[in-house]
Amino acid sequence: SGTSGPVNFTVNSDGGGGQPPTLTGLNPSTGVTNSQQPIVLTGTNFVSGQTTITLSNTTATLGSAVTVTGTTTATVTLNLGSQPGVFGITVSTASGTSGPVNFTVNSDGGGG
Repeated sequence: SGTSGPVNFTVNSDGGGGQPPTLTGLNPSTGVTNSQQPIVLTGTNFVSGQTTITLSNTTATLGSAVTVTGTTTATVTLNLGSQPGVFGITVSTASGTSGPVNFTVNSDGGGG
């Protein structure tokens, strides 16, 4: 018995390239209070199974997990609470967090 010589191998990127994600757009970028709003996120370096979003509005919550459809697109459904206004959405992976992109929640006009 003995020891073999070294063998080199390469670890390939999972698609994110080790770069933090960027978020460049939301479609749509508005919704109304007390509703569910599916949105498409566009940017770069999204990683399937490893991409999350953060909302700066505490009355809005995620209605679904983030589904990455490619390194530049993802979808998510937001549950928009009763608080109208503008809030930021950021995208995170193991490599970092994007800058925020604003999402506007308009009043549904129900008045309660």
